[in-house]
Order: sequence, then structure tokens, then C-alpha cells
Amino acid sequence: MRKIGFLTIGQAPRDDVVSEISPLLPSGLEIIQAGALDVLTPEQIRLLSPSGKEFPLATRLSQGGSVVISREKIIPMLQAQVHKLESIGIDILALLCTENFPEITSTKNLLQPFLIMKQELESLPRPGKALVLTPLEAQKEEAKKKWEAHGLEVLTSALNPYAAHQDLQPMIQIIKQEKATIIIFDCIGYPLSLGESLTHQAGIPYLLPRACLALAIRRLLQA
Repeated sequence: MRKIGFLTIGQAPRDDVVSEISPLLPSGLEIIQAGALDVLTPEQIRLLSPSGKEFPLATRLSQGGSVVISREKIIPMLQAQVHKLESIGIDILALLCTENFPEITSTKNLLQPFLIMKQELESLPRPGKALVLTPLEAQKEEAKKKWEAHGLEVLTSALNPYAAHQDLQPMIQIIKQEKATIIIFDCIGYPLSLGESLTHQAGIPYLLPRACLALAIRRLLQA
């Protein structure tokens, strides 16, 4: 039985994400989840809050709440969990975050959603103008730089993926006023239903991390 490791920057399990990915995968897989914050106390997690110019990342905790942590501070914890998953014989390691982590290395197939989405985007003949959605206002500037680097004209807007109810009308207005041609969801927390709802109302395609990740895993398993 092949083993797939899902690694979150927060706490495992991330069943909100994995429950949408697993039905898109072949049957007969063993799924293992791990998180960078799994063994930490609430006080230790609070110490991971961004300070100075550290980049903020939003993620979920095992009890269901969300938290904002520093990208820079969690890298050692992510790498430690990579080694732990490698030691139990996973075949594919999937990162549940759209931040680019070139510092993270693995002896296994390591899938990073940002790199997968970038490849999907580059396969489009004319990507045009993208509306990039981020969880936090503080992430918008960096998201704009990240996606503009790949030939896109980028608009950004903040939309909390963990809010109970979403008002999509501001996003629809931006898309129509700016004539955006694709929606990029720049967080693994955005559910498939949100992508389908927004693209249905806006009438343009989208890239959603968990869907792209499922496709990449299928491709590796079929190789």
C-alpha cells in the first residue's frame, strides 16, 4: 500500500482539506497527516507570531481555530516533520500550504502547491489578468510580487478562508470592473465549494490549491 503524507504548517489532522483531496485520489492509499505545530502548547504557538518583517501565514489548529504564525519561525519545525514522515516510509509528501518553501527538502517526492499552480498557470496560452485571493491583508503585497513574477497582471484581495460566511460580491465586482480572466486562491484553506461558487458567479476559471494538489498526486501515482 502506497503512503501519502500530508504536512500542514498548523496542526494535524487537517480533515477540512484532506477530506476534499482524498476522494479525488485512487483507492487503496494510506494517508498520514502531520503538522508543524502538533506537539506545541498554546503558549509556544503564541511565540511563533510574526514580529518585525517576518511574513505572516494563516493556518488551522486541531481544535478548529485559526492562528497567524511566522513563516520564518516554522521552517525548522516543518523540516523536522518532513524527516519524521520520511522515516515511516511515505512515498509522496504533500505540503498543505501555498507559500513557497525552497528551504524545505525531502528525499521523497515533495509536492508544493505554489509550484504546481505555477506550472498549471504557465500551461495556459494567455493567462491575462488574475485576481489573487489571500487570507490576510498583510499578505497582499507579497502575493502580488509572487504571481507577477510569472508573467501575470495581478489584482489582490483578502478573503478569509476560515470565516463561516463569505460575502463574494466585492470579489465579483473587482473581477467585472477590472476584467480579470482567472481567479487564483492563494491558500490551501479555500474549499472546493468556494472556488466553484465564485467561478460560477464570475464566469471565469480558477486555480484552487487542493484541487491542483490532488491532480499532481494522481499524476505521480500513475507515472
